[in-house]
Amino acid sequence: MIYHPLLDTFIAVVETGSFTQASQVCYISTTAIMKQINELEKMMNCKLVQRSHQGIVLLPSGNLLYEEAVKLRKQNESFMMKMRSVQEKKIFLFA
Repeated sequence: MIYHPLLDTFIAVVETGSFTQASQVCYISTTAIMKQINELEKMMNCKLVQRSHQGIVLLPSGNLLYEEAVKLRKQNESFMMKMRSVQEKKIFLFA
């Protein structure tokens, strides 16, 4: 399962409501947050948030991505725990 790290940035922006607050949560600059969201929008080929001086407003496409990104992150965490467990037990599923 592949989970793109830009989704973590996007989730932080949505949950904090601003690039500035997300930068504090992610421990990176506000400029880096903006660049990452711009890159994600470019990858998705659509606008995800409406920017304003008061923060961000989630667009319908952004709302859909947010809902799916949260699910994907949980699935990814579960998958990674399973992978670690298999590795620790040295179980070979395909012999």
